[in-house]
Amino acid sequence: QYALTKELDILGIVRSYALETHDNQVALILEDFGAISLRDYCKTHCKTHRLDLQTFLAIAIQTAQILGELHQNRIVHKDLKPANLLINPA
Repeated sequence: QYALTKELDILGIVRSYALETHDNQVALILEDFGAISLRDYCKTHCKTHRLDLQTFLAIAIQTAQILGELHQNRIVHKDLKPANLLINPA
């Protein structure tokens, strides 16, 4: 993941800053932009009420745009699911 994303400049892709080793384990240092997974967002917000159409479409359009840019860079996300989509509700 580090090798694939360190050179990408795509708005919406979490930036990879470094690959560190510690105690014989590897840690990927990623950008922190206050995001939560779409799965966690829906667990807390979608139980009390459904996503409004405007929010749903904003998430869907941004996801499609980001995936399109990834594909232009010959990268295919092989595990696309709400747990792997990060959003910043703010």
